[in-house]
Amino acid sequence: MTFEEAGQRFTQLRAQLESGQITEAQYAEAVNQLQVQDEAGTWWQLDPNSGSWLRWNGSIWESIESSASAAQSQPAATQPASSTGGSSSKADHAPVGVAPVGWGQIVWDIITLGGCGAMAAVWYWYSGMAETAPDTKTCVTMVALPFALMVLRPWTDRLLLKLQPHITKIPRMVLLGLGLAIPFLVANQLYGRYTEFEYLFRTIVISTLLTYVLFRTPLVRPKSTGKNPTPGGTR
Repeated sequence: MTFEEAGQRFTQLRAQLESGQITEAQYAEAVNQLQVQDEAGTWWQLDPNSGSWLRWNGSIWESIESSASAAQSQPAATQPASSTGGSSSKADHAPVGVAPVGWGQIVWDIITLGGCGAMAAVWYWYSGMAETAPDTKTCVTMVALPFALMVLRPWTDRLLLKLQPHITKIPRMVLLGLGLAIPFLVANQLYGRYTEFEYLFRTIVISTLLTYVLFRTPLVRPKSTGKNPTPGGTR
């Protein structure tokens, strides 16, 4: 993807957001995919708030001050068509920091927890049919682990953001294959080391965390301290 292509796609996404075709969460997730690598190997990404370019400094996405010297090392900022008029869009006033969680994400989280709760209930009943007591620890983990990932999403997204320049280099089909293979690979590695309920418990925890790291798209926006950003610093 080139800088021009990323800019054109950003304009399309902003228009879809303003017309209500996509939610804020979907918009932020799509914009976070618009990453471009320049000839020097530096990664750039568009800011969902302003449409200006952010540069990856190895730890975080940083804003570059709009001075003549900084502009020489920065691709031309891509502003959405709506920002040239007298009115500003809803996204222009969205708070910086963690991207907002839309209703679509909330509904999906509820469905996820409901499905995990149903599976935990079935496993509790099935494991209780054995001579041992029901596998309470695994049942609780089936619900508690996804719930914890939802609650800690703002913090985990900031950590996962550091991996995005590397993960985005992996072809989507390869990622899909890894996602399908991880539970089997983890189970194979743990087989023989643990038995019965402990084996299942560890397989679920490790597999869930690994697939989350690979497939979660961080929805993080740069923090603002009220100061002008400087090269090498953070906003």
